[in-house]
Amino acid sequence: MPSEVHVLLISGGCLTPRHFQALATLLSSHGYTVSNPRLASNSILPPANSFQIDRDLVRDIVKEKTDAGKEIIVVMHSYGGLVGTDAMTGMGVKERKARGQSGGVKWLAYMAALMPVIGERIIDIRKLEEGFVEDHTHTHSFVTDLVLFPKNPAPGFYHDLTDQEQKMWTEELTGFSHDAQRKNCQYEAWREIDVAYLLCEQDRAVPPEVQKTMIDRVRGFGIDVQETRCNSSHCPFLSQPETVVAWINKLR
Repeated sequence: MPSEVHVLLISGGCLTPRHFQALATLLSSHGYTVSNPRLASNSILPPANSFQIDRDLVRDIVKEKTDAGKEIIVVMHSYGGLVGTDAMTGMGVKERKARGQSGGVKWLAYMAALMPVIGERIIDIRKLEEGFVEDHTHTHSFVTDLVLFPKNPAPGFYHDLTDQEQKMWTEELTGFSHDAQRKNCQYEAWREIDVAYLLCEQDRAVPPEVQKTMIDRVRGFGIDVQETRCNSSHCPFLSQPETVVAWINKLR
């Protein structure tokens, strides 16, 4: 594997870098360098403009790596798909090569992730789920004008872990910004950069039917989506990290 391949992990809502640390360590053992940043939207007290901060953060990381000539696989989970889709436009290897630059994003790798079209918000994608009703009081233990926090998240996030593991990872969760919930996608980086999707068949947070709808919708624009399936919950990086690494290895 070329030494210049870098993996950027963009996490889902309510998660912290610790949730991805085992995956990051495993990727490092396979020869990748890894960025695993904390998103501003994932906080009990997020800033009012957290989505823009998230977008700028991951774009700055990619710019630093690509300016050094590195090729990058951007791995996005859940909410991270909204951030990456919006932020990576113009950063692909093909776009940079056309400008006489080396490096760039070679794959957008969606892992049980949102894959929005222009104008969509998180809630719009949630509405792709049959029977979905927007009611935060049933799904979150507290909701303010700034932040929400999930109620009983283990069954939705990682029901395929042991009870002890579920308890441990639930204690690591944090809040999620309302600003990120409300922001819509302004760009479609999947039109410019090669796309892979890891569809998680046991996902209860972003159901497999919704994941498949997003995949087929992008394919409807003439985009090739390399689809891989795994028998995992919403968080395969916790329950099946080796499966995730094997998927990423196919993209190098």
